Amino acid sequence: MNLTFKQFCLKDSELMIDWLTSDTWQYHIYSHLNRESVRKWIDEGKFTGEKNRTFWVILNGKERIGMIRLFGLLDPLPHAPQIDIRIRDPYRGKGIGKRALVWLTNHFFTITPEGRRIEGITRLDNFAMRKVFC
Repeated sequence: MNLTFKQFCLKDSELMIDWLTSDTWQYHIYSHLNRESVRKWIDEGKFTGEKNRTFWVILNGKERIGMIRLFGLLDPLPHAPQIDIRIRDPYRGKGIGKRALVWLTNHFFTITPEGRRIEGITRLDNFAMRKVFC
């Protein structure tokens, strides 16, 4: 599987809305997203700007199969930026989340040499994400 990562930009807003509302995100607070909520998040800057960065996970240069997001980039210490990883259902359980996390970690510490850590949390019953963090 050839994975590449491309930063989300506002011109992709409709694509992001379609993408996030076309799957179920079982282990997230909002597991079924609607178009209005995602549009509001985009308008509020939750995907772009100084505090937040979002990247598409692209399979074989074509298909957007995942999204990874860093948020809270400007939060003061002792807080650290956090991550959000979402992989489309047909691609879960194939090691893509782990590869995305490794890429995101390398990217973060390259663009933020003064960065000390990033944080990720998951639910106890999200065994796949717990494996990604190991």
